[in-house]
Amino acid sequence: MSDPSGNDVAPGQPVPDALPAPGGLPVPVGQPVPAAQQAHPALPAPAGQPAPDGQRAPDGQPVPAAQQAHPGLPAPAGQAVPPGQWAPPRPTQPNMPQPEYLRQAYPASHGQQPALGQSAPQQPALNQSALNESDLHQSDPPQPAVPQHAAPRRFPPERQRPQGSKRAGPIIAVVSGVALVVLLIIAGVVAAAALSASLAPERAVAAYLHALENGDATKALSISGVHPASADLLLTDAAYRAATDRISRFAIGTTAINGDTAAVTVQLAQGARRYTQTFTLDKAGANLLFFPIWRLEPVRLGAVLVRVNGPSDAAVIVAGITAPRQAAVELAAFPGTYRVTAASTSQWYTLNDASAAVIGFGTAGSKPVTVDATLTEHGVGAATDAVDNYLDGCAASTAFLPPNCPFGATGQDPAYTYTNVKWTIDPRPVFKIGAWRDGGWSVTTTTPGAATFTSDISNAKGHGTSRTDPIPVRVSGSITKIDDSGATFMTGVVNPATA
Repeated sequence: MSDPSGNDVAPGQPVPDALPAPGGLPVPVGQPVPAAQQAHPALPAPAGQPAPDGQRAPDGQPVPAAQQAHPGLPAPAGQAVPPGQWAPPRPTQPNMPQPEYLRQAYPASHGQQPALGQSAPQQPALNQSALNESDLHQSDPPQPAVPQHAAPRRFPPERQRPQGSKRAGPIIAVVSGVALVVLLIIAGVVAAAALSASLAPERAVAAYLHALENGDATKALSISGVHPASADLLLTDAAYRAATDRISRFAIGTTAINGDTAAVTVQLAQGARRYTQTFTLDKAGANLLFFPIWRLEPVRLGAVLVRVNGPSDAAVIVAGITAPRQAAVELAAFPGTYRVTAASTSQWYTLNDASAAVIGFGTAGSKPVTVDATLTEHGVGAATDAVDNYLDGCAASTAFLPPNCPFGATGQDPAYTYTNVKWTIDPRPVFKIGAWRDGGWSVTTTTPGAATFTSDISNAKGHGTSRTDPIPVRVSGSITKIDDSGATFMTGVVNPATA
């Protein structure tokens, strides 16, 4: 047996009556109306939803325009029918026949119980056909106002996650483990390369040269393993930062490793000079048992060589450091140019400024400089007085050969007695005071003078006078000392009679 909705009914199973919709209208065949979704007769429909048949808007409240019936459909109960729209007869009005299709009972949907107080409709006879579709659609008459009920909300069945193979988990774990191992290997290789590069021989050389670029003598000494002595006055940060023309840049060249020794060649720029230097390193253990540690061998430094041409009390300052009072000053120094000045001033002499350049490393690049003490005007006057005093002393001698004097007489006759011996220097020699040389300011003659010897002579036959021709006088020697007590002249003449 089949019900009009098309659902098969088991033999002997009663077909439930059609569940009437609110307002007393039956539900069309095949349209289920869940009881939980039927609008309450006493409550208005939600905003924007047409009110079901038999349901009115609250008193005094107009029906929103959005709830007007759709053209072609009957207006809900209690709502004015728009002009030109057909409205079905209301079942509550007397003496108004109901259409046949409204009087026909519709069975409830399959599985839906009849409403309380209603009996299940009778199943039509087998030879009785259901309501023809042509009866509903002849000439397309307007449809009666059938309350619109929301269809039951249907949820799609929960999507079940496909179950993978039981072997997928172990495979993923293996792949992840392999990837992790590869990453660790790559990280280890990178770290090893970085560590190896940081311990390469050229890294120690670069660190040493960077320290010299920055004027950091202390760090450079530490890297090279040089321990300065107390006499190494220039191996300090203050002295080296005062130097100019330090190493300004460098470029690492080749690195040759021979067993436990490495040689690194570097191109250096120092001021306007360019040169090549080779540094030697020794292996000093290993890091992590695999990476050798290279240590720079003590670097042989150059030296500032200063020769002071002046008296023993003359002192110089090198790069702001007072050097010892000695004729030759040698101070170990890093590559650079060091300014040399006088340690003190004197009214007798001055010291000229000089610059001592140390090129590269080792003594081969050290060029000595000379600082000369030059007599001031007061110094020249004192030196001249010293020479004149010397000549005066020679002229005051009564000897034929005055000791250490530039003149003398020989050839006296033993038959005569010489008395009243006298030397006269006229004219006096003209001399000059030169630079410091060989322990003093040199004194040389520019114009010779003349000395004359006279004396009284006598013998058994009588007495007379002895006189020599003018003897050239040339003065030479040096001023070895000069101070407030005067200058000291040291002659370069050694009289044979006094030798």
